[in-house]
Amino acid sequence: MCIRDSLGFMFPADLKKSVEEVYRVTKPGGTLVATVWRSMDWTNVVREIMGELLGHPPPTPAINPMSLREDEALDAPLREAGFEVKTSEAVDIDFRLGGRDTAWQVFTILNRAMLDEMNESEDEYAKYTEHFEPKEETWWEKDGDGGEVLKQPEPGIYRLIVAKKPN
Repeated sequence: MCIRDSLGFMFPADLKKSVEEVYRVTKPGGTLVATVWRSMDWTNVVREIMGELLGHPPPTPAINPMSLREDEALDAPLREAGFEVKTSEAVDIDFRLGGRDTAWQVFTILNRAMLDEMNESEDEYAKYTEHFEPKEETWWEKDGDGGEVLKQPEPGIYRLIVAKKPN
């Protein structure tokens, strides 16, 4: 039996409980294959924009795709649950998004709740856009259909972890 988790462990409110549940449903001798983000340049751009809007560094977002970038952030809960971490490797991946609407959705997801709250008094989305567009303008390239896709300049890096549940 093989259980796959593609970038899912980064989002539960209780990582320990989530890993324990995956361990519980994995058959003895079963394999867990999981991925977590190690690096995504756009998250740094978003943090910079939010800092410009707030006038100070923003708090860590509630939805934080970089929360498990350090090996032990996931490996320790896996071992505590009973898994044996067998392999781990960093893998580069070109990060491409669809058109501008999709890019907007992705680049605001980390701070959307804060932007919604700020937007009650002023048009913070317009300010965000003013800061966002010049930073990502060079990231656009033509796709095969004559449209455009956003490609961050540096590849993203994710970590591929393989763990086993003992027999």
